[in-house]
Amino acid sequence: MNTRMNTRLDTQLHENISALADGELASGDIELVCATLTMPDGQMAWQAYYQIGAALRSQHCGAELSADFASRLALRLAADHTFDPASDAAHPAPAGTDATQGNAAADASIGVS
Repeated sequence: MNTRMNTRLDTQLHENISALADGELASGDIELVCATLTMPDGQMAWQAYYQIGAALRSQHCGAELSADFASRLALRLAADHTFDPASDAAHPAPAGTDATQGNAAADASIGVS
């Protein structure tokens, strides 16, 4: 199977695992997705989406941001030519790194405290 096909399948798998974590997966897909959760990649994806959902549902998610946070973030993303969601999904962080750790200087510059 070629790399492009693998990437598409990985993307679909992650979307299905995300939908399962959100309780939005079609009933016809549940058995297949649950089977993928027995594999290490499936387990890692489930943990990631579960933690994202828990964070979004937590009391801490409603932290106040500066008034122009969204516009400044959009400008920074537009100026950052390395930001490419399709490319980022195809090239996850190297093993042994913590891709969830933020950059304090970048956070400060866009008003995240």
